[in-house]
Amino acid sequence: MKKIVITLFIIINIANYTSAKDMEKIADIEIIIADKKAEGVIYNTSAGKDFLKRLPAKFNMEDFNSTEKISYLKEKLDTSNMPSSFDPSASDIAYYGPWGNICIFYKDFRLSQNLYSIGRITKGIEYFADKNNDFEITIKVK
Repeated sequence: MKKIVITLFIIINIANYTSAKDMEKIADIEIIIADKKAEGVIYNTSAGKDFLKRLPAKFNMEDFNSTEKISYLKEKLDTSNMPSSFDPSASDIAYYGPWGNICIFYKDFRLSQNLYSIGRITKGIEYFADKNNDFEITIKVK
């Protein structure tokens, strides 16, 4: 019985999984970190579009799990019609639904439920990995 439950769980997650490589870009962004600038893209998804409407904006970033930098949003993003799991790699920008935070991954992570891909850092991910303390960023559309 345990094998059947595990198999069903895997099948459901795979059916609801999309790679960031499958995403279509909707906008280019610039991320200002102190005196440095990173670049990225936002994907054409419901969460990506909702995030884009909130830009330009400042975010207070903190390290989480020595893998990602996170910032809590005031309001949740729309995740309708999106896969219910995501397998992030270094440079991915994601949204974690249960906590309502954006995530910028500077290390690869694992397939996670309720994690939604919203974009990708295309230049400057090292600026995030190098930060040991909390810091502020500004994200704006290019």
